[in-house]
Amino acid sequence: MLEKPWNWYAKPATATPKATPCAGSPRPTSNSAGRPGEGLKLALSAVEFARATGDQRLEVGGLNTLARLHQKLRRYDLAVNGYRGAIRIAQEIGNRYLEAEATVGLAESLRHMGDSGGARSSAARALRLSEDGGYPAPAGRARALLADFA
Repeated sequence: MLEKPWNWYAKPATATPKATPCAGSPRPTSNSAGRPGEGLKLALSAVEFARATGDQRLEVGGLNTLARLHQKLRRYDLAVNGYRGAIRIAQEIGNRYLEAEATVGLAESLRHMGDSGGARSSAARALRLSEDGGYPAPAGRARALLADFA
């Protein structure tokens, strides 16, 4: 049962200038800093749930998220493993968008690891996948990576 009238929930939220957190709630952080440790736990839970239910699309999304968080934590080897797993499953299920997202993430991680050849070829593959499917977000990231190598 709703505690407020039905239309109250449709209203946009307004920020409270000096909101105090409830007891036991996590300490607020800025959006740019985030809490990757908590994110890792949540993403891992999502991957485990996806595997338990057999939802491969959700599994690819969870692996992409895990890899992205490892990338933010500069654990590039773990990020590469996550992206490669996501690419393999995305190819199996034929989801080109998720494959493009994972491939451009792989390219970014490989660049950070100093593997410019692998990063360049992954970025080129991500760009081909993105342009063929009409996916502007991964295409833009791939173009930016390829521009770094020009």
